[in-house]
Amino acid sequence: MHVVNISIEMYRKILVFGIVNLCFCDHVTFKNTSLFIRWLGENSGSNVTVKSASSLTDFLTEEYPKRGYYHSIILTNQNVPTLYNGSLADLVILDTLALEFCNVHEIQPGAFRNLTSSVLSLKGNKIKELKDDIFTGLGLKGLDLSRNGLSTISESAFHQMQMLLTINLSHNSISAWNVRWFKDNNMLMQILIQNNTIKSLPEFSFSNLAGDLPIALVFSHNRISRIDPNAFRGVKTIIKLALDNNLIEDIGENTLNGISIYTLRINNNMIKCLDGDLDNILVAKKNYIDFNPIACNCSDKIWKWAKDTGKHVELHNNRVDCIEERIMDQMTNLRELVKDLNAARETEDF
Repeated sequence: MHVVNISIEMYRKILVFGIVNLCFCDHVTFKNTSLFIRWLGENSGSNVTVKSASSLTDFLTEEYPKRGYYHSIILTNQNVPTLYNGSLADLVILDTLALEFCNVHEIQPGAFRNLTSSVLSLKGNKIKELKDDIFTGLGLKGLDLSRNGLSTISESAFHQMQMLLTINLSHNSISAWNVRWFKDNNMLMQILIQNNTIKSLPEFSFSNLAGDLPIALVFSHNRISRIDPNAFRGVKTIIKLALDNNLIEDIGENTLNGISIYTLRINNNMIKCLDGDLDNILVAKKNYIDFNPIACNCSDKIWKWAKDTGKHVELHNNRVDCIEERIMDQMTNLRELVKDLNAARETEDF
């Protein structure tokens, strides 16, 4: 009986030991992975193959102990399904880290811990969800997450990225804009989020970006049909506001009033007329409103206002359509007149 108890106890220890090893063993992130490295101070780089490694930093330190800092590390068209905790941590890269079209499905918190790169590109992967603390606190200036099929983003995914200047979220499946994104991102100057499925811009959409720096907001090719009158409240200067190729029917008179805008694109929408004071609607130095179903009487009003104020307004296609419509109306009237004259002559001859 005593022997049996010892055997069971030993079995338990072996089982626990196995579970512990299973839980804490290093995951292999890079297996037969090719990458391009350019070291700091060198004009050319080297192609390197990683046969098997959990951490890219550990691999490079072991293989190249005397090479120093990296200018850029590029992985393209590789197979790296999961970026595990620590897999890209502690890399001293002064310019770019790119994993593009590498079949990345998941990023675990801590994957980029202490990364010093200025630019991180994860373009063309299969990242459907961004969880908390993936990028928090990183000193990135540029982040590219385009073409991933991304649909779910934690509201704190981009918090405390105080050096971030530009982010690319284009060509994804993002259906809603979260007003809580980009907290403490005081340096952000460009958001590219075109070619998604966003349906509306809610109240105070950009309140976290309310600062003195000018910003470019590109929301082209979404499904935006509603813009809250206070959506841009707090934003002072917009270099480019691109809302073209959406489903917008109207821009409220006070939506953009008081904001300094250089370029406004609301072309290719569903706008039939711009009601209200045009001085408060078309506030940009350059306004593009072409290819909307704008009624001719409204088009005439906008055209006259632009001429009187000296504003740059692109409305040429609508003007051509209206001129063509009026010519067709005149031709129809002329045909009717000729028809009536011929009928009158026939009556006189009779």
